[in-house]
Order: sequence, then C-alpha cells, then structure tokens
Amino acid sequence: MVKKYVVCHLGFPQENLIEIYIDNQSTIALAKNPVYHERSKHIDTRHHFIWEHVKNKEVELISCKTNAQVADIFTKPLKEEIFIRLKFMFDITFLD
Repeated sequence: MVKKYVVCHLGFPQENLIEIYIDNQSTIALAKNPVYHERSKHIDTRHHFIWEHVKNKEVELISCKTNAQVADIFTKPLKEEIFIRLKFMFDITFLD
C-alpha cells in the first residue's frame, strides 16, 4: 500500500501488516469474503483494491467502535468536544 512504500522509501521499513480500523462490520465481512450479494453488486471494481490486499495478507481490517474512529476528524463535521477527544487519540511520533 502507499503508506508502506512511502515509509520504506524514507528509510523506515514496515514489516507488520497495515492496520485499517473500520467501524462497519459489513464492510469488514465483505472485504474478507467478497461473495456476490444484491447490495454489493454495484461496487465499483476499483474498490476491490482493499480486498486484494486483505487476500495477500498485506492489510488487516480491525473493527473499532464508531466513537473511536479517528478518521472522522478528517471526514465529518464534529462538535468541539468530539474533535478534541479524537485529536488526542492520534498516535503521532516525532522523529529527530
């Protein structure tokens, strides 16, 4: 995946799986077992990208609660207290 290759290019090889936290159980189930289903037949083929990486054991999809979904800080308008709580959940490391 892009993150893994960028990090390796910067001199910090990543040997573990890339973890993607998802707050939708149906998405996780579909990515792990992409069976044909009436509701999933219109998924564009470009979205099979994640499925391929899960199949190749390069990505691990991890379930998380909706209120712990840190990505919401970038994708949704949030109340100030939720924004502040999510901001402190980031695991940021500064390199010297």
